[in-house]
Amino acid sequence: MIGLSLSGCSSGPKMSRSERAYYKYIKRAQVVRQKDKSRLTAQQRTEMRSLKTPPPSEPQVTASTVDSAQSDTQ
Repeated sequence: MIGLSLSGCSSGPKMSRSERAYYKYIKRAQVVRQKDKSRLTAQQRTEMRSLKTPPPSEPQVTASTVDSAQSDTQ
């Protein structure tokens, strides 16, 4: 009689293994998704910081250079 009860249990652990494997897969997928989200958020933060700081301005022509050029033509 013990043999009959054990034979039915063999499908139970198999089901448990597949369920554990599935939950492990889901857990890994969640971890990967969270890491990707964290990387994307960090990248967006650095981009926003770079947008907040103005780019360096172009060098401007000084007034003395413009004045000397005008005095030569007069």
